[in-house]
Amino acid sequence: MGADCTAVAGKIVTGAQGNNITSWSNAGSGTTVSGSIPDGYYQAKQCSFEDLDLTPANIANGVNIFGVLGTASGPYAACTDDALNAAQCSTAASRYVYTASYGGRSATCSAGLNAAACWTNAINQYTTGTAGANVNGADGSLSATIPTGYYAGTETATMSDTDLAAGNIRSGVNIFGTTGTFTGTFALNMASTQHRDRTTTQVSVHAESTTNAATAYTNSGAGYRAVPSIAKDDDGYTGTSHRPVNRTGWSTTTCGMAGATIDLRIADCAAVFTTEATWDGSTKGNAGQGTWRLVTRTGDLSSAKGREVWRDERTKLLWSSKVGTAMNWCRASGSNFITNNPTAEDDPSDYCDNATYQNTGTGPATKAVSACFEDGENYFTTSHASIDNAGKAGLNLSSTPVVAWRLPTIHDYHIAEANGIRFVMPDMLANGAVEWSSSVVSGDRLYAWYFDSGNGSVNYNFRFSTTAARCVGR
Repeated sequence: MGADCTAVAGKIVTGAQGNNITSWSNAGSGTTVSGSIPDGYYQAKQCSFEDLDLTPANIANGVNIFGVLGTASGPYAACTDDALNAAQCSTAASRYVYTASYGGRSATCSAGLNAAACWTNAINQYTTGTAGANVNGADGSLSATIPTGYYAGTETATMSDTDLAAGNIRSGVNIFGTTGTFTGTFALNMASTQHRDRTTTQVSVHAESTTNAATAYTNSGAGYRAVPSIAKDDDGYTGTSHRPVNRTGWSTTTCGMAGATIDLRIADCAAVFTTEATWDGSTKGNAGQGTWRLVTRTGDLSSAKGREVWRDERTKLLWSSKVGTAMNWCRASGSNFITNNPTAEDDPSDYCDNATYQNTGTGPATKAVSACFEDGENYFTTSHASIDNAGKAGLNLSSTPVVAWRLPTIHDYHIAEANGIRFVMPDMLANGAVEWSSSVVSGDRLYAWYFDSGNGSVNYNFRFSTTAARCVGR
């Protein structure tokens, strides 16, 4: 036998050994993953495909793709993209790669022996007469055995999973060429807003509306109640049905004043104020409230309370302390009629185009006053006697991390109220006041809606009136 060939099972085979199969392709809309098998004879080689995004957190809960059982439950429906829902996602480092042994080859062979059982390949090497076959993995598996034989480069290795579909993968995540669209549902993530005792475990809207559909509600003294308890089921303003953040001893202590990310600042506040840096509505609320985390706290005091920024963990939106207590709607929202300003609008009520309530003139030399929205001092300014920028606790477009703010809509307030904002912010409840929203009253545009941060009610007032404002950001 020659130095480049050997006899295996009585056949003369090539001296060229096949390679491991690791590359794959997918058009992005199918359920299969495939790769080409290189020339060569195979023994103890592997056919393995991998994708670093093939993790439980990136697959819809209960769905199994290539042996990985998904755990993703989806973000809150009010979110606009997965970037606002990072804390609800898992980014495990594990990779799921199948490896196995396959056929083989030998380094010694000659053309003189067993020639009838062999044939020559494209480069005139003697090879086995047995041709290899396509590798087709079972549904849901990333591993398959390469049949013994010589491969001329025309066969493929294909793994498939019927659950490899966009709807089963978290939105924005790509697994084997398929980009996910799964965002979950509101009902699966939102707790029921039915009144309950603090010690009663929250149930989801989905459990109330679907799992328990067509069954009678209970009205026990403890737990959830369909018939309200006058003594317990209140809005939380002065009642004992909830437990707000306990700031006893906080004084001028600061936290989260530095950190390249919001999560790092949250971690710092958790280290400083421990359990009180997180408000968990499932144990401290009286209905379907969510979880809030303290992002940063300054030592500046307002009404004996530190200025703070908190994050609503359901929406991932940031909420500032009040940025002013006496400003009109035009300055709170940034509405204006300044020439060259990109948001200039003639006010039909003659408020925001009136120098009494908003700056007028020609931009960018003249800038619109805006309590929340910032554009780097190009067309808007937050410099005004009625604005207290310290309410944003140092987070803005020039901070690290960058935070952008706007005046909340009345719908932002409704969602935040359901999630428990009044029990979290330092200047709500007993220290509350009416606060502007950006929403104009549709029936009469002289007015805009406001939120009462003391008792959670909403109402409206003339837009030229002066009241408080706070900001919502991202």
